[in-house]
Amino acid sequence: MLAGIARRVGACLLGFGLTALAGGALADDVPFAQPNPAPLGASAPASPARLGDMMSVIQTRHSKLWFAGGVRNWPLAAYEMDQLKQSFIDAAMLYGNIPVDAITLATRPLDAINEAVKARDLARFSDGFRKLTAGCNSCHAAGGVGFISIRSPTASPFSNQTFEPAGK
Repeated sequence: MLAGIARRVGACLLGFGLTALAGGALADDVPFAQPNPAPLGASAPASPARLGDMMSVIQTRHSKLWFAGGVRNWPLAAYEMDQLKQSFIDAAMLYGNIPVDAITLATRPLDAINEAVKARDLARFSDGFRKLTAGCNSCHAAGGVGFISIRSPTASPFSNQTFEPAGK
């Protein structure tokens, strides 16, 4: 059992390491990955969050939203949706060169997901989530990183979190 865990941790660390290497090599080539300059006379933040790191958080929220909605845990889905929306806002604030149209295309489906969550409607939730995912991929294509392709998760990497609603 411990050997299996060690293999998974090692694979994750290798994946993170390769991602970091690739991210560093590509950062200057990605048009949206340049943070906003500091206002005239102000000093730049010590270390602004890297766009790739912010997108990893967004991808985590995307995944958790899918699993929460899939088991009809509407309070958790609402929470993850709000967190996801805030992460998009944070990215847009720090990286003003992300076109507003790209952010709008990626986030507009959150309104539909919000309505589906309020209505506790799995079919509408799934449709909104599909459109959200397509919006992510459209934004990636517009940013020249279309090779980053997002899809609906097929297995949860969060074995330490229960997605089922309380009492089930």
